[in-house]
Amino acid sequence: MKRIRNLLIVMVAILGLGGVSLMRTQMTLGETNQAVAKAKSNLNKLKANKAALKVQVDQLHNDDYTAKLIREKYLYSKPGEIIFNLPDKANKVPDLNVTQ
Repeated sequence: MKRIRNLLIVMVAILGLGGVSLMRTQMTLGETNQAVAKAKSNLNKLKANKAALKVQVDQLHNDDYTAKLIREKYLYSKPGEIIFNLPDKANKVPDLNVTQ
């Protein structure tokens, strides 16, 4: 009787330790899956950024695009050309009709 009880206690202890170990493994697996999902998301963002940068590099090799960019950014003009800066519609200050 004592042997069966001792054997039962040992089996319950082994099963308990196995259960705890299984729970820890499941928690670690969940954390790892979350880290993998976050890394994949980050990778996709970086790939999109890389593609955009590649397009920009390709455009910078185009002389017409480079000339246009320099003219817009630095207000560079051709000889005899006059540049006018016009405000954008998005940056336009609304008119305030104040009557007195």
